[in-house]
Amino acid sequence: MHSAKAPFGYKKLLANKKTYLFQFPKLILSILFVLTCGAGLFFLYDKKGPPSARSIADAALPKINQEISRQTSPFLLLLGDSNGEGLGKASFDCGVPIVNAAISGLKARDVKDQLARLDLRKPPAAALIVVGTNDLLWKHDPSGARDAWLKTIQSMVSDLRRHGAKVVVSAVAPIGSDLGRIFDIESVKLYSDGLSQMCAGAMCTFIDPWVDARSENFSQAKTDALPDGIHIGDYRYSIGKIERVFCARLQE
Repeated sequence: MHSAKAPFGYKKLLANKKTYLFQFPKLILSILFVLTCGAGLFFLYDKKGPPSARSIADAALPKINQEISRQTSPFLLLLGDSNGEGLGKASFDCGVPIVNAAISGLKARDVKDQLARLDLRKPPAAALIVVGTNDLLWKHDPSGARDAWLKTIQSMVSDLRRHGAKVVVSAVAPIGSDLGRIFDIESVKLYSDGLSQMCAGAMCTFIDPWVDARSENFSQAKTDALPDGIHIGDYRYSIGKIERVFCARLQE
């Protein structure tokens, strides 16, 4: 009696079924791995995104304090935003070392918070505050926030003076006319005038190192003076003006 033969291809199908069953867990693990990585990347992008100016300032703080602690002679402390950061890359002919605590993207309130965390047991002989551009973004309501902004600067000046520093405050740098949809450009003069009035007494020295970059409209930059509309193309001229003021103040 002959046994019935298996249908054509049954053994091959059975072998393939075993293969599929063996590979199925691997397939599931691969899918889970891809989904997990994708979720992780989404989480990083969605939750973190690019680092904020404040987080960059937080990360830079230990290094700045370490640099301050290494100073063995009178030094200049530079506080502020990206324009201050650009100025701090130079050295002054009067031989005073610079500790550059300026961070791109900071607003006045951020600079005040950073100053409060600096270790000034070795106080600076002089300090330069360069801030204002980021505060003039339309979203910050510059015209309505001017008085509070000036009080923030005044608080910083008072704090530095308590540490014995001679304080110089910079006018707000001009802004390119094509950025009018992003910045309240006309408030450049409004804010700078407030700083000038604040320093009219003996509280601080007001300086405008950006004269060469300004157009006939004080608030607006000359064409091509600011390649990106907010940063000075060449800081050497501005540094020369600041240098003369600081060297004179340090000799007083």
